[in-house]
Amino acid sequence: MITPKFLKKNGTIGIVAPSDGFEDKKFKEASLRGAKKLEDLGFKVKYSNSCFKSKNGRSASARIRAKEFKEMYFNDDIDILLAISGGEYEMEILKYLPWKKMKENPKLFAGYSDNSLISFLLLTNLEMVNIYGHNLYELAHDHEVIDSYIEALQGNFLTQTEIKDVSREDYDYSEDTITREYKIDYKNDWKIYNAASISLKGIVIGGLMDNLNCICGTKYDKVKKFIKKYKDDGFIWYFDICLMSPEEVKRALFQFKNAGWFKYAKAIMIGRPIIQSDSFGISYQDNMIDELKDLNIPVLLDVNISHIHPSFHMINGKKAKLSYINGIGKIEYLKEEK
Repeated sequence: MITPKFLKKNGTIGIVAPSDGFEDKKFKEASLRGAKKLEDLGFKVKYSNSCFKSKNGRSASARIRAKEFKEMYFNDDIDILLAISGGEYEMEILKYLPWKKMKENPKLFAGYSDNSLISFLLLTNLEMVNIYGHNLYELAHDHEVIDSYIEALQGNFLTQTEIKDVSREDYDYSEDTITREYKIDYKNDWKIYNAASISLKGIVIGGLMDNLNCICGTKYDKVKKFIKKYKDDGFIWYFDICLMSPEEVKRALFQFKNAGWFKYAKAIMIGRPIIQSDSFGISYQDNMIDELKDLNIPVLLDVNISHIHPSFHMINGKKAKLSYINGIGKIEYLKEEK
């Protein structure tokens, strides 16, 4: 596994927009607040040209987005890349990225939502560690999950413990302003199936279900080769869900399972989706379990891996210990064995 260099002291963070950017005032202000938080810690921030642009759900054309990503990626003065935003159309730039050259010049990429397309391919195609975590604008929030994320960008992986006091919905998008404090108005509990408690180890792999299903079975899908190589470690799969309906979620899980993605899985973790409605009289949780039960591995639902905050970041490609004991879940990243 290739582990790129992490953010160094007084290092430079390249802010990129490989999917969408921001023209909306509240998101621009939040992005600048997030950047200031990084700058106050001694880091430098450099933006790609299209970060504060958005047209038809895209920061720029596919070719321009890819060009700007490459310019930042291969810039030796930039230590890591952080996405400013998610979006809907990151898949359009995949064919323009020089994957082989990127593997020869590894650089840490971090971001979440639509950015999981790049991060997932960095892992499964190039065997490169990366971070599925908060985009720049979310760093405007003051919370321990953001502090922990900034530590992770520097290579310090702190244990993440189940968060029970959370938001009911994604207020960043539903309200007029992005506040410094998360709005905490909901009690959440992880749900475990096929086990009463667990303590297991495996390589972390996953991303946003809404777009990983669009590459499953395509020429970009190298998952079976990747998981076979690391099968002795086994895998802890995770999925964030944004706007998929319960029926779409079930179909995606059917697709992943029958494509062989879960062959060496030790556990599956799924975040609390935005759409939590029943499906023809069946709860959204039972709808997912109905598709996964025959794997006979632990499944954790309503995990803090979600568009609903506060949420975890996940270190793709790193080995971790996942535990759920006495109703409390934890993810602990393990030090590499020498």
